[in-house]
Amino acid sequence: MAYGGARFAISRPLAAALSRMQDCYLHHYPALYGSDDRIQACMAKLGVPLTCHPGFHQYDIYGDLLGLLMAHPVVQLITLHPLDVVQPVFPSAPSHAGMLCLLFDGPIQLDSMAIFQQSICYDADHLWTVSVLWDFVVQIVRGVMSPQEMEMPMWTFLN
Repeated sequence: MAYGGARFAISRPLAAALSRMQDCYLHHYPALYGSDDRIQACMAKLGVPLTCHPGFHQYDIYGDLLGLLMAHPVVQLITLHPLDVVQPVFPSAPSHAGMLCLLFDGPIQLDSMAIFQQSICYDADHLWTVSVLWDFVVQIVRGVMSPQEMEMPMWTFLN
């Protein structure tokens, strides 16, 4: 279920069905907070379940997103928000808008499906674990780390 502005995507036919019924259900669910809660309640009445997609990102953290982005699941990035509370992921970016321009003018143009896709491999000679986040960062860790450990976000953000 979407929460706190987590964003969601719906089909055109579902949007049409919701537009016909949404107003009458606003009064049925006065305790629900936010439009996403109300939309989910209306969808439930229509029998349409929600499907969680790990490419939607709504985070309640501040500071540096590098650790979170380095552990991005192997799915297409769909949303990344809110940007106004985090540092730009590219140090050379003058602003959040500049960061998005660098991202969309470069890596996304080359391979939009692979942006932030993590690949993990091992260097047996040096006993290193290498994580490559396509178009973004390479991380080398001494020792052999399991994929589950490498997929966990590093603590780079502020609590």
